[in-house]
Amino acid sequence: MSIHMLVLSGGFGTRLKSELGEMPKTLAPIGERFFLDYLLKEWIEQGITHYTFLLHHKYEQIINFINSQANESLLQHCKIDFIVESEPLGTGGAIANAIVKLGLTGNLLVANSDTWVPGAISSLLDDYSGGNSIASVFIDDVGRYGRLRIVNGYVVEIDEKSIEGGPGWINAGIYMLDTKVFDNWQGHPFSLEKVTLRELAQTGKLKCQKLKNCDFIDIGVPSDYHRFIQWAKNIKLD
Repeated sequence: MSIHMLVLSGGFGTRLKSELGEMPKTLAPIGERFFLDYLLKEWIEQGITHYTFLLHHKYEQIINFINSQANESLLQHCKIDFIVESEPLGTGGAIANAIVKLGLTGNLLVANSDTWVPGAISSLLDDYSGGNSIASVFIDDVGRYGRLRIVNGYVVEIDEKSIEGGPGWINAGIYMLDTKVFDNWQGHPFSLEKVTLRELAQTGKLKCQKLKNCDFIDIGVPSDYHRFIQWAKNIKLD
């Protein structure tokens, strides 16, 4: 049975405007293709064929792109839906809004659309036993992301982006979440990372799946966007 994944794609991409202008991050050009081409291939190869994209900024571009690709062999067996927010709801609000609009219950797979985390979904699902779980990668400098403190397989603290930096485990942007976490949503924008995940960590309800030997790239800043462009030259999409 296909797993339904919510894809967070409503961000403004402020730090990449010098490279992309008003283009959404997930449609960042990678040679003659786009970042979303690589994500969809990676996700589909891990067995995900049902997606709902949660959109706001320049949503028409993403919808038009996916619709234009619908007849390609890669997407022929996929179901792809869209939810467009009239006002930006933040990452947490976007998920809560989708739960309400789609009548979702149980557990949800959620992914960012601006990060390359090969194999993350398979690793997360293989060890998933219910509740709330976050995929994590180890990097040399956590300063841009914030550090996860992990004890006995659970995140117990999420350190906000720190000037200290240094090596450590960070949020990889892939989650399995219980819809009940969002039951009390009142329709306001809020951050999944700063609100929901922190509350789960503080109450001992956020499991962590550590990803080993993972080529994590967040294209949200120009240097890493160009790093992915170079790295992607070794990836064949067809």
